[in-house]
Amino acid sequence: QSAWAAWIKQAGSKEVAGDNFFTQLFDSAPSLQSAFRSPKAVISMRFMTALSQLIVLLDNATVLKREIEALAFKHLDAEVTAVKVAFFREALIEVIEESLVEGILSGS
Repeated sequence: QSAWAAWIKQAGSKEVAGDNFFTQLFDSAPSLQSAFRSPKAVISMRFMTALSQLIVLLDNATVLKREIEALAFKHLDAEVTAVKVAFFREALIEVIEESLVEGILSGS
């Protein structure tokens, strides 16, 4: 939770953090862009809102499970594969790590 908050703070806003994430994702897997119908700014904000809500619930396993299941149901029409999930995971970890290291090195 603290790394998530630090990442958003380092980015300056959820919007910028989300944009940075999707830039990283689409740079590493350009084919994923076609999976989204909305503009990048819209999907970035939806992603950050949803993930932020899940991060807040990390201490409440029962509610977290229910929210993850609800989120999964919203994606039933999408072709979710292990490979695509791995691209999301790696892009998210990479963008957060880069931002936090940059913040440490710059002293902010």
